[in-house]
Amino acid sequence: MKGTDLLHVFDYDEWATTTLLDAVAQLRTDEIHKDLGTSFQSLHGTLVHLYGAQLVWLSRWKGSSTGLTKPQEIPTLADLRTRWHELYQEIRDYLRSLTHEQLQSNFTYQDLTGKEWSHPLFQQIEHLAFHSMYHRGQVVTLLRQLGQTPPHTDLIVYYRMQIARAAESA
Repeated sequence: MKGTDLLHVFDYDEWATTTLLDAVAQLRTDEIHKDLGTSFQSLHGTLVHLYGAQLVWLSRWKGSSTGLTKPQEIPTLADLRTRWHELYQEIRDYLRSLTHEQLQSNFTYQDLTGKEWSHPLFQQIEHLAFHSMYHRGQVVTLLRQLGQTPPHTDLIVYYRMQIARAAESA
């Protein structure tokens, strides 16, 4: 396994996130920021948490550290979309640089409480992808609570789109 073997995971991750951002963009600003009584209060808060977690993990892997981004640090959906697009490019660049040995090696880091952990790097990367899926599921629920019909972001839907695009370009 090399880092490039994980690129498709984050291609899917970006597609699914962008698809949900497009759905959220159809809402009014007050709906996006409405406190719905969830862990991160609102759609906006949940999306910023997702972005912030990706930023935290990438920062760790690159040798620096950052705290979770706060919703007020990214006040608009347009700002979030721009930052996220740039972050996905950084994640892809990082993944491309990884060798099999690096992915299999333990990577030690401190969590947000300061506790030290050590796991193979590939497990941390997989965790990040699954963490994103979990919270995108929450976004789908929040969209439903706001009376919206959320888009389908299942992995198989993404694969079907890839097959259709390949057929069209053939």
